[in-house]
Amino acid sequence: MVNKQQMQWSRQGAHYLLQTRTSVLNGELRDHFEECYPELSAGSNDEEPEIQVKMAA
Repeated sequence: MVNKQQMQWSRQGAHYLLQTRTSVLNGELRDHFEECYPELSAGSNDEEPEIQVKMAA
């Protein structure tokens, strides 16, 4: 069987998504996270973060 039901957004969910996307485009997302999680600012720098990928055993 094929599920033909479309995904529906709540008004609040759509609003949160729009706020997040706008913060990303404005480069403010990290600032918002640092307000909630101050430990992020301890390791912050202006350079690109180094991405570390762990391989599954």
